[in-house]
Amino acid sequence: MNFIDELQAYVATQDHRGCDESELAEVQSRSPIPLPQDYIDFLKVMGRGAEEFLVGTDYYFPEILEFQDAARELLQEGPSPVALPPWFAIAMHQGYQFWALTEEGVWWYTENKETATLRHANFREWFRTMMRIPPPRWG
Repeated sequence: MNFIDELQAYVATQDHRGCDESELAEVQSRSPIPLPQDYIDFLKVMGRGAEEFLVGTDYYFPEILEFQDAARELLQEGPSPVALPPWFAIAMHQGYQFWALTEEGVWWYTENKETATLRHANFREWFRTMMRIPPPRWG
């Protein structure tokens, strides 16, 4: 199964919405790195949200454009500034932690840490890890 089929199977029973071509172009134009095809496919399938994926975490368009600056600020506000290779933030949780895509893989940073951590070798690995987090059940 290719990755786009995997994404479509994941959201088959969820309300979800992907990005259109102009939105994809906007995301790509804002990224300082070439975005991998797996991330572009993710945006095509569920880039405007999926009801059970990372509830409480922003990962969708247009918020991904808006939290790039907030992620930069987090890196500068800790005990000492944190440096990453060129990156594009792909998800931010509650304003205090984020995941950044680089050509090396996906890094994770949370506020007040002295370093960021390379957590996943690539976007696909990050997605497969995140999709296993169950959504909260209210009431």
